[in-house]
Amino acid sequence: MYAVIGRWTTDPGRAEEHDRELHDVIVPMVKAHPGFVAAYWARDPQTGLRHTTIVLDTEESAHAFKAMVEGRRQHAAASGVTNDFLVITDVLADAHR
Repeated sequence: MYAVIGRWTTDPGRAEEHDRELHDVIVPMVKAHPGFVAAYWARDPQTGLRHTTIVLDTEESAHAFKAMVEGRRQHAAASGVTNDFLVITDVLADAHR
């Protein structure tokens, strides 16, 4: 498995808009991506930075997902969201309750 990990800076004055877009657009789009395994979205309450971990079944799926996200950077910037970094990593282990 592979993970696409990102960090995002958002306009704090548009938090409700960002949360609505996350739930209404981004989550369904990610779940529909070929190779989807799991996804997590988090926000640091101290800094307001948002963090994402999207797990995909193959390296090819991870690269395609990263390219899709990079292709949406203009849309994100217009919405007050800036991608600080986006990397593909190997998943070494996972654990669930």
